[in-house]
Amino acid sequence: MAERSRILVVDDETQITRVLKTTLQSQGYEVKTATDGESALNFAVDWIPDLIVTDLSMPRMSGIELTRAVRERSQVPIIVLSVREEEKSKIDALDAGADYLVCQGTEAGGHVQASRGLYEGLPIVLDEAKGKPVIASGGIGNGQGIRQALSAGASGAMLGTRFVATLECPAHPVYKRELVAAHAGDTALTMCFQDGWPALHRALRNRTFVMWDAAGCPLPGKRPGEGEVVATRPDGSKVLRYFVAPPNQELQGRPEECALYAGLSVEHVKDLPPAGELVHRLWRECLAAV
Repeated sequence: MAERSRILVVDDETQITRVLKTTLQSQGYEVKTATDGESALNFAVDWIPDLIVTDLSMPRMSGIELTRAVRERSQVPIIVLSVREEEKSKIDALDAGADYLVCQGTEAGGHVQASRGLYEGLPIVLDEAKGKPVIASGGIGNGQGIRQALSAGASGAMLGTRFVATLECPAHPVYKRELVAAHAGDTALTMCFQDGWPALHRALRNRTFVMWDAAGCPLPGKRPGEGEVVATRPDGSKVLRYFVAPPNQELQGRPEECALYAGLSVEHVKDLPPAGELVHRLWRECLAAV
């Protein structure tokens, strides 16, 4: 059996590390978590991860300090996550040794830390990055979208929603089916699925969302169907309505009522190809776009 890739997740918010760990493990990764920079540095030295994902603001050692310390010892890829609005904090992370910035727009699916559209924010981030790679994210679902991002100055593009709808992705088949059937207008930027990570996200308007929206978007404790079991994991544990994680292929029950994250790029999701075939198709479309 091939050895699983190792990912170290660092954040002092335990809700965030728990959700990221659960999500990454469901994709087949081996994951360790740390709640401060000093503990993370020890893991980085002793455990030797293949990737580090870290927040900026943490006790005992900040994400920037951690990045500098890791860079003195290793060239392991580092992704810095931050909800800070100031561009300087992200540039400090690059100067410390982070490999690239992801410029996310509000068009993105899943958890959205952006406060503006991709092409409103991209020029600002590119200017501050001073030549460091910037990856465009949000609303990109085909080769034409990749070409637009590259033409705008990005070094690459992230197509999360598009690659959920591939044969290899371990998302639940029902989730994939819903993506293929959906259009951009079927998504909502919302706080509906906040149990486990109370943050803004974009997801499909499924039954859980419709119930919550019709009730006036109430806070936890007053939501319709709150506490109901919508699915069961292989170990017998229950997934309750409004839980943050999307359904993987092992869930039994009503996965269509779980969090079905999708960006505006769902408009371009019309099939479930193998990932390798999709990569070739997207690049052909990119080269052909004018």
